[in-house]
Amino acid sequence: MKRSLIIAEIQTQFKLLKDELKQELLDLQLSLQQETKSSMGDKYETQREMIQQEISRNLEQLAVLDDQLLVSELNPKLDTIQNGNIVELILNKQTILIFIGVSIGNVKYENTSIIKTISLDSPLGKLLIGKKKGDKIILNQNPYLIQDCY
Repeated sequence: MKRSLIIAEIQTQFKLLKDELKQELLDLQLSLQQETKSSMGDKYETQREMIQQEISRNLEQLAVLDDQLLVSELNPKLDTIQNGNIVELILNKQTILIFIGVSIGNVKYENTSIIKTISLDSPLGKLLIGKKKGDKIILNQNPYLIQDCY
């Protein structure tokens, strides 16, 4: 499979998610500006704090997506699996494609293949980091063979 085509599709999904987060951020900032102080001061402050926390979460998610976009543009050619790699796993004679980075769900590739995106902190991500082609891992009592990494 062409790594560059797969990465392009993943980046498209990253950018769509990033646009959604930016719109949500704008909506939250507008809500914060429109929040009027009520006679119950505590309620007003609580609402503003909740909106501010949501804004902070969105900013963090945007930063993570930006970082991951940069990592996915790299073409790691190392012997071991790392952030930004696409990994082909074999489980029960079926091939599973995994992108290691930020979990954004499944990404369709060429309308037939599905690439699962996982985070580095996921159980599978933790098992894969540092492994190489031909290694075997076990997750939830299921044996996986690392078929390829690119």
